[in-house]
Amino acid sequence: MWKAFILFIPLLLIFAQEENKLKIGDDAPHFQAKDQHGELIDSEKITAEKPLVLIFYRGVWCPHCIKHLTRLQDSLSMLQDAGVRVVLVANEQPKFIGQTIEKTGAEFSIISDSDYSIMKNYKVAFKIDHETVPNYYDYVLENTRRVSGTEEDILPVPATFIIDTDNKIHWIHFDTDYSVRAKVAEILKNLP
Repeated sequence: MWKAFILFIPLLLIFAQEENKLKIGDDAPHFQAKDQHGELIDSEKITAEKPLVLIFYRGVWCPHCIKHLTRLQDSLSMLQDAGVRVVLVANEQPKFIGQTIEKTGAEFSIISDSDYSIMKNYKVAFKIDHETVPNYYDYVLENTRRVSGTEEDILPVPATFIIDTDNKIHWIHFDTDYSVRAKVAEILKNLP
């Protein structure tokens, strides 16, 4: 009986995370942070002018992230032509953001969320443990610690938010399966 309960714990954690997430129509949490170019990114200033596509990713060590960001970069002009600003958030230190840029050719703003405040406000942060990362635990833990420079063991769910010019969340892609990402076609289809 207790073994069945232990197997059920990851499902409870994922369900709790799903229940606590932000929803369409919610006010988007405000953030200010500098990107890789030293530009101050102020979410409310952006959304006063145009919609914001906000994407959370796990890090340069994650092959799914690199593939996703490369596809995003390949379609960046379509997103910009649609009148949106694209901003990414990770808990990588700046030198690892540089490696992400080298691997993906990224031209969009990337923010190092070293104190996890943006991730926590958007309710995508989760603690790495054997229950939340049952597969590849040692690999994920080691690489998260390496790129974040801490042992806080926090990662974001790779989520995408579209925030409209009224600063409301217009669309969300949130999947606790790290391999499932928002496709550019989905983002374009769901723009306000």
